[in-house]
Amino acid sequence: MKKLLTSLFAFTLICGGGIALSACGQQEPLECEFKVAQIGEEQKINVTWDCEENLSQIKILVTHENTVVSKYTVKGEQALRDGSHEIYAYYGKQKVEVQAESYSGKSVSFNQEISLSASEYNLAPLSGSMPVLMFTLSALKDNGLTETESGKTIPTFVWLDRSGAWNWDKLPENVYPIPTATRPEYTTPNVNRNLMYNKTNAYIQELSEINPESKFNLYLNDYDTDQYLKMLVANGIPETNYTCTYISDGAFSYSIINNTFNVENATEKYNTMLEKYNTTKEQVKERKYYSYDSGFEVVGKDLRPYLLVLANEDPNVRWWFPRLRTEHIKLDKDTSNFVQNKIFSSGSTLVSPNIKEYGINTLLTAIQADETKVAELKALYRFNDDMFAEAKAQNKKAMMLLGSWAGNTPEANFVEYANFVKKYYGDEYVYYYKGHPNTPTAMYPDRAELLNEMGLIDLESTIAAELILFFFPDIYMSGYSSSTFTSLQNKEMACAFWGQTKAQAIAIANQNGDMFDVYISHPSAHGNKYDEFMTNPEHKYYIVEFNDTSKHEFAIYDSTANTITYYNADNEVVA
Repeated sequence: MKKLLTSLFAFTLICGGGIALSACGQQEPLECEFKVAQIGEEQKINVTWDCEENLSQIKILVTHENTVVSKYTVKGEQALRDGSHEIYAYYGKQKVEVQAESYSGKSVSFNQEISLSASEYNLAPLSGSMPVLMFTLSALKDNGLTETESGKTIPTFVWLDRSGAWNWDKLPENVYPIPTATRPEYTTPNVNRNLMYNKTNAYIQELSEINPESKFNLYLNDYDTDQYLKMLVANGIPETNYTCTYISDGAFSYSIINNTFNVENATEKYNTMLEKYNTTKEQVKERKYYSYDSGFEVVGKDLRPYLLVLANEDPNVRWWFPRLRTEHIKLDKDTSNFVQNKIFSSGSTLVSPNIKEYGINTLLTAIQADETKVAELKALYRFNDDMFAEAKAQNKKAMMLLGSWAGNTPEANFVEYANFVKKYYGDEYVYYYKGHPNTPTAMYPDRAELLNEMGLIDLESTIAAELILFFFPDIYMSGYSSSTFTSLQNKEMACAFWGQTKAQAIAIANQNGDMFDVYISHPSAHGNKYDEFMTNPEHKYYIVEFNDTSKHEFAIYDSTANTITYYNADNEVVA
């Protein structure tokens, strides 16, 4: 007779528990042999059974802590005939429970804890929009994922704070939501970032406990610098078993270098920072946590300026930029040859092999020839080929107005800037509005109503503007300051730049500010220079500057009257 995995003594003492047990009160238990094992390195468990009698039913339940991961029930002859079942489970500590019943009324319960692991993982709890786009395109470019030395594909787990950027039902192959998050948690429009980071951290800790030899590749928005020490160093993962890739959040990445090292002796400051970072990292290793507490040499909130130090000096840290050129680094005060020693050795050659440029257009071009990957990308981002159908129907050009943050801090002078564009460029265009990804129009009914009143067609805010420009290269653009403008390849497409003077727009790193047709800004940005041209104290005025001054030197936009008055270099009105 087949033997139970546990002894008769065990199940008679612990009715309803243990490894393999009869139902309580059952005089003669159903004798079965059960086996549970992970299938290779897959997120699957194989459950096998061999019972002395024909089974009427098999039930299998897989749980992680108190959460149901998967379940399976089969009745009748198939239960005996199959003898095994492959059931989904994700990497981590799982509990498998099996209940078997025979036609004679006998039954047995079985449970076993099993830990599933892989040799390597990619984890990407990403905030912002630029890092998500760069990560997505890099994954698609490499056919989803890099491979281990043995040729196995690395499973990739993602959680986005702007969850609407992706269609979670159309993920690329081998890409998954971080499984310890529930669907409502990772799809809510306003993802709780602390929850996202805390659960990711706990998941890394769990996986590293299961297999201390596993390797972890962490991807972060570079704004969230401190999460590296929290998730990898504090969890005691060996330095040979992890990498952290910081992905640029746009203009922040350049400003953090400029704001940190634009001092008289940048090299001296860098060396001091390196000592402090090394001390901090050792403190984190020893204490096994990292926080905003003052007990660390560098507290969490102050780690952001150290990004360049980390990328240059920590062999496990990478830093990705969408575009990095010498003109983006403005260290006018430094006298220590810092740029050549720590950033650019010559021209555009980077000193550190861990700092790399992954241009959006380059990444997009890399997948453009592959129809399957393009289709994947469009499905993932809910990309609609009919996005500008109205302009096409009217046989007009499409102008996309790029907004900024809405909500409680509305875009400054948005109505006036948008009305100026419509007045200046006229009826040859159909005008569309693309809001900031962090404040989708759907979340702000008042904004939706305003756009409708202004005759602007609202585009899905969570779609990266770079993608729109890539798939619709003939779209014209106006709007607030944004690194999105680096994706503009044709000067004719760059129309009106909002909220900055011409000089300010051109001076901002990584923005193509010199490409725009016109620049419109509030008079306060110009001091008293144009006071004499704003004659009606009850009207609101804006200053317009031109890239090409052969016809007009400047203009005054009277937003109250919706009129534009043009002037030459002699301050004379011209047609």
